Amino acid sequence: MQRGSMVMTVAERLRAGVSSQIAARARKAAALALAVAIFLYDTLATQTVAVAVLYVVVVVLFASRASRNALHVVGGLCAALTVASFVLVHGATVQDGSVVRMLVSLSAIALTTILVARNEAASQVIAASEARFRQIFESAGVMLWEEDYSDVRAMLDDLRARGVEDLCAYFERHPDFPARALGRVRIVDANAATMESLGFADKAAFLAAHSSVIAEASTAFTRVLQAMWGGLPEVRGRAILNGAGGRQLSVQFIITFPSDRPAPDRVLVSLSDMTAFEKAQDELVASQRTLTHLSRLTTLGELSASIAHELNQPLSAIMLNGEGSLRFLSLDPPDIGEARDGLRQMVCDADRASQVIKRIRDLSRKTNRSMEPVDLNVVVAQTGRLLEHDLQRHRVVLRLDLAENPPLVRGDRIELQQVLINLMVNAAQAMSDQAPERRVLTVATGLNDGRLRVSVRDHGAGVPIDALDQLFDAFYTTRSEGMGMGLAICRSIVESHGGQIMAGNLAQGGAEFAFALPVETVQ
Repeated sequence: MQRGSMVMTVAERLRAGVSSQIAARARKAAALALAVAIFLYDTLATQTVAVAVLYVVVVVLFASRASRNALHVVGGLCAALTVASFVLVHGATVQDGSVVRMLVSLSAIALTTILVARNEAASQVIAASEARFRQIFESAGVMLWEEDYSDVRAMLDDLRARGVEDLCAYFERHPDFPARALGRVRIVDANAATMESLGFADKAAFLAAHSSVIAEASTAFTRVLQAMWGGLPEVRGRAILNGAGGRQLSVQFIITFPSDRPAPDRVLVSLSDMTAFEKAQDELVASQRTLTHLSRLTTLGELSASIAHELNQPLSAIMLNGEGSLRFLSLDPPDIGEARDGLRQMVCDADRASQVIKRIRDLSRKTNRSMEPVDLNVVVAQTGRLLEHDLQRHRVVLRLDLAENPPLVRGDRIELQQVLINLMVNAAQAMSDQAPERRVLTVATGLNDGRLRVSVRDHGAGVPIDALDQLFDAFYTTRSEGMGMGLAICRSIVESHGGQIMAGNLAQGGAEFAFALPVETVQ
């Protein structure tokens, strides 16, 4: 794929085909001349040797591009010439030695004709197969390259001969090796889809610019070297290709090493253009983030009473402490100590209000995802405080059953809090028609099969059995006033964190919604 590569053009192939036809005709002419010479020598010479055996050379020379019937005809003519020469030389006088020599010659001619005919038939089958492969190669809708990795194999064999056993460790000590190896890869051929995708006018233009198509040895090529080192039949990866006119393509490649050849001189590389797909993926992610943000804003609007209550508590405390401090300062003499304590408490309450505002601002802000270690116990506790007034309004009691010192998970704290808000609000609403003593909402955390699991349990009517498989589908809802996006967004967030979300009914009544996330790996 790099410097020193060659691409065989169509014109070169045509020239090679014409040269091959000329050479075949020349061999047939030489075969005819040799047959005449052998006949004359066998008829006129006085040596008692099986000269007619040389007719096998005539058969071999004639074999190129000849049909089986034509080879049988040539073999028959050579046999006929052998018999004719015998008759002309010996006439009616038959000697045992001359007969044996004639039979040996005829046997050699017959055997050679049969073997050469079979070999030529097999060669024609292979040629037809090669022609079909070439047609498929050229007309394929994906980029196909044939590359010669012989020099790279020689480099790896040299490393093995020098006692290298761990290729990865060798790369760490010699980081320039992959780039040098990539420079020894030769392009043997490339199809029309390559020219179209990379924007080259023809293969000649690609040949002139191929050294810049892949500018450097990437991690993907390191995996190619490791695959060759380990004798793997193929390797897959992603790479960036530089095309004509500044065009840049993101491709997925599959390199297949031949199993029927001793040397990797015909390595097939297929490359699929993933640029449009990745762009669509990016746009989809952006749309999902926008939808998630809008859902968060809607949730904040629904929780406005809880938010106002959470802000009102520290603000009321600030007012009371301020008034108290003023009274202590108005005394004669002023009570500085009490006033100082009141002011200190005001600062604490102001900080509480500031933290509330910060959490609300974080929830309402549209920012890129920030993946970091997260303590889910803290997220659960903060969400409980945010929903405190809303739960009280629904006369719901919140119970927390949190694991002690659970491992951290890696995720976006705001998005995970959004999942919890949705699940807890849904659970509270599910118990709206239950007796007050049953309105208990339990949020629990704990390890389960190596993942940190968060469950939200209620004592409502439960989920209809026929709805369990559709709960997390977009626009599906069991409530007449619902839009059916809350749980779908929850699933999207959890799955994008490498987790799984699930729902089910409890034996004692009510429903359980839970999600499990992989724990943060300690480096």
